[in-house]
Amino acid sequence: MKGTGIAVILFLSLVFPCHGEPAGEGDSPDSQPGPSRAGFHFRGKRDPFRSLIVPKKETPKETPSIARPRPPGLAGLSISEIKLAGIASGAGAKLALLQGQGKAGYFGKVGDRLYDGFISEITASQVFFTEERVGDDGKKVQRTIRRELYPDRGAANEPE
Repeated sequence: MKGTGIAVILFLSLVFPCHGEPAGEGDSPDSQPGPSRAGFHFRGKRDPFRSLIVPKKETPKETPSIARPRPPGLAGLSISEIKLAGIASGAGAKLALLQGQGKAGYFGKVGDRLYDGFISEITASQVFFTEERVGDDGKKVQRTIRRELYPDRGAANEPE
C-alpha cells in the first residue's frame, strides 16, 4: 500500500508540476494577484471578443478652399437655410421676403449675393437661386434651386 501511495504522488507531481515559489516568499510583484497577472494568452489566436467587422476609417477630403467666415445679414445665409416668406413687386422691380434662421427677415432682389450663391430670378410666386460650390474634382459647379411661395399648391421646394 505504501508503494501505491508514493506512485500516486509521483504521478500527480509529473502531471501537475508546481512552478510557484514556496509559501511565505511571495514578496515579488509577479507573485501578487492582480490585473497584470490575470488574462488570456492568445498565442497567435485572434481575440474571440473582438468584432470581425472593422469599420473603415474615412480619410478627410481635402477641400480646395478654406471655409470663409460668414458675413452678417443676407450675405451670410446659405440657400438651404432660407425660407421664402413673400414676394413684393412695384416700380418694375420684384423683391423677395426671405426668412433665415432665428426668424430674421430679409429683402432680396435679383443679383443679391448669399453665402453660397445668389438670387437669379424672381417671379410672381417663385424665387430661383443659383448655388455655387466647388466639386470633388476642384471645378466650380452651379445648380439652380427653386423656392415657391406656396409649396403645397405645386411642386415641392426641391433643387432642379
